[in-house]
Amino acid sequence: MRFVMTCLLSAALLFTGATSASAFEYFFSAPGYGGEALDVGDSVAIDMHIDMQEVGLQLLSIGVLFDPVELAYNGQASEDLPPQGPGSSGAAPSYILYMAGKPATVLYPTQYPQWIPWPVPPAGKGQININFSVPSLLNPAQATGTDIYVASMVFDVVAEGDGTALLEACVTCGGNVLRINNVTIPPGTIPVQGSPIVVTVPEPTMAALGVAALLACGYVARRRSRA
Repeated sequence: MRFVMTCLLSAALLFTGATSASAFEYFFSAPGYGGEALDVGDSVAIDMHIDMQEVGLQLLSIGVLFDPVELAYNGQASEDLPPQGPGSSGAAPSYILYMAGKPATVLYPTQYPQWIPWPVPPAGKGQININFSVPSLLNPAQATGTDIYVASMVFDVVAEGDGTALLEACVTCGGNVLRINNVTIPPGTIPVQGSPIVVTVPEPTMAALGVAALLACGYVARRRSRA
């Protein structure tokens, strides 16, 4: 099985009011994938990074949508990726935005060592949520940073389809939230860049299409002979 390393990159957010113009970004891209056609059995590995340029992050959740006919989330393969941050799982670091102090502040993934599918995705989609939280909402994270590694997910190509399958960031899907300094950001106001990422999946071969056409013609002929 080959891995096509894809990096999901997203959205630029400017927050006003109580968050005093916070800057927050999700980053999605595909540096190792040039759009070449994949075969059934190939995999796409997705990385997510963030910029957090203001203190006060308390909750972070963003959904990743995929076509469940052609793609399947592989949690074990995600966990088995080489770790890119603290901890032993390749699906996520064991913490982000750590700041020493009394008390120290830090965000932890709410699922570990691999992400868990969301049980009620949009119709016709699969959904995996990336979730981080501070241990106490009364103690928001005080660290900032750019290009912070957050998560990885592996998707297997499991079936032929119409030629493309989408991996989409979704800030308005079920379970998603962004909370900074006790302010929950309205999800509809969060712009997303670099999404969807288009994965080229195999289409049925011409021979298979020909067989299907012959079967369809035979069915029509039988119907007419009985009329």
